[in-house]
Amino acid sequence: MYNTGDTETIIDEPSADYKSPERRNSQHTNTDSQGLGVSEKEGAGASDQAQDPQEATDKREDSTGASEPITPKRSSSNAVNFIFEWAAVLICVSSMLFTQVGIGAYLVITKEFIAATFNIEGNAGQQSWIIAAHSLTVGTFVLPAGRLGDMFGNKKILCIGFLWYSIWSMVTGLTVYTRSIIFFDVCRALQGIAPALMLPNAAGIIGRTYPPGVKKAISFALFGASAPNGFVFGALFSSLFAQSSVKAPVNGAEWAWSNFVLAIALVVMFCLAMWIIPADGDRSEQKGLGFDYWGTLTAVSGLILFNFAWNQAAIVTWNNGYVCALLVVGVLLLGVFAWVESRVAQPLLPLSVFRNVHNNLMLGCIVTGWSTFSIWLFYSIRFIQDLRNVGTLETVSQIVPCSVTGCLAASLSTILILKVGGSWVMIGALFAFLTAICLVAFQPVDLTYWAMQFVAFVIAPFGMDMSFPAASIIISDHLPREHQGLAGSLVNTLVNYSIAIALGIAATVEMNVNNGGRDTESGIRGALYLGVGLAATGVILALTNKMIEVVESRRSADPESAREAGKALE
Repeated sequence: MYNTGDTETIIDEPSADYKSPERRNSQHTNTDSQGLGVSEKEGAGASDQAQDPQEATDKREDSTGASEPITPKRSSSNAVNFIFEWAAVLICVSSMLFTQVGIGAYLVITKEFIAATFNIEGNAGQQSWIIAAHSLTVGTFVLPAGRLGDMFGNKKILCIGFLWYSIWSMVTGLTVYTRSIIFFDVCRALQGIAPALMLPNAAGIIGRTYPPGVKKAISFALFGASAPNGFVFGALFSSLFAQSSVKAPVNGAEWAWSNFVLAIALVVMFCLAMWIIPADGDRSEQKGLGFDYWGTLTAVSGLILFNFAWNQAAIVTWNNGYVCALLVVGVLLLGVFAWVESRVAQPLLPLSVFRNVHNNLMLGCIVTGWSTFSIWLFYSIRFIQDLRNVGTLETVSQIVPCSVTGCLAASLSTILILKVGGSWVMIGALFAFLTAICLVAFQPVDLTYWAMQFVAFVIAPFGMDMSFPAASIIISDHLPREHQGLAGSLVNTLVNYSIAIALGIAATVEMNVNNGGRDTESGIRGALYLGVGLAATGVILALTNKMIEVVESRRSADPESAREAGKALE
């Protein structure tokens, strides 16, 4: 159906096949190890063409059982095949773009518009929940969503994600009628479940479509580049709606229209995904392996309660007993989760992942790096708007460099990993995070934007787009074959969960150093200093990982020393 990089399958009347989803879906498909799904009829022709592309022909059986040769595809058919192939890739890439739209569309307009609608001006804890609620559920549900994709099909779960996102984007916009920030935050959390469904399954579709090669590298580069662009697009359109003259659902809530437009766009993506992405293959084998219900229940409950306690403490302080109680219950549930995973046949998260020191160091780098990123992003916007009194549209114009350098960083990350290795790339990513947050934390309020803030917006995307693939590759290299698909899902979980919990901790720091809300600058800088410490810790972890690699490589010449080193690390 698609050119997977090794062979190109031959399809009888391909344009008709693509334009008729009913005909395509009626075919029995098998999931190819490298492809989206190839019919049994197509598979027969693929191997022939791989041997001799000039002589490849399909066979069509007539009613008597005889077969007649079919001429190879025409050039117009090749064009249709190419268009649909890359349309499917772009639909998968859009899952990352819309995930970041869900952050950018709210962050930039939080202070001036959303806070006014829900009457939470000056409440840093409540404002941080607007972003944290979304990232919390994204990070919490990624692992089970990946397993659901294995059982029921990546396309099916991806489409459900698009539809779920659309529904809850609409409901989130309608919360302006209630004027309830709690209801709004709950809807934001439910909205965040959709990216958790979309991201691992979109990546799974791309990963199985192409073998290692140029097309696969381009696809994942687009996947990474869409993140900063999605954030900027979301921020731009929500700011335009917030300041537009369109009649608001309720007075002063023009920004809600961005939710309604987002809901419409997601419905369109749902329809395109249903039409263009080929049907999932037979999943009966994966279904037979079962699902870790107890592990999912304890993990999701524990992660939500643990994160909720940290974010809620920024609002009501740790003096409230229920916050401490929820934190303790969350920790206990995570302990139960670890116990369950050590005993079930098909664990959601095999504990063997944590037996290798490189995996643990990389996970630590991801936690510290992306915690730094969330603090840097949230408090950069706060610095610009609260201390420099910059409006929303001008704020968007200042973050545009993230979009440009994000594309560059995503393109370079694959090349750098191949040239110098994942460990050096991770060190560079952590230094990028550290440099970006130091520039913001130590800049004077009255300094020109171009001196330090602009440079921070240029550098930070390199930390984003280099840390994710580097960690995924290093962890994948130290996992057994049966757990290869876990690396990306685990990294994705920690990325989004770290964003959510770091905002809660940073808001707690801010509330304790801003002199009861009277010293805004001290509060913002206090949170940024926390990010500096996290980034520095990440750099130390990345350097430690590289030093251990060097020691291992030197010992590898001596087989006995290599075995001893491996035992010490596992």
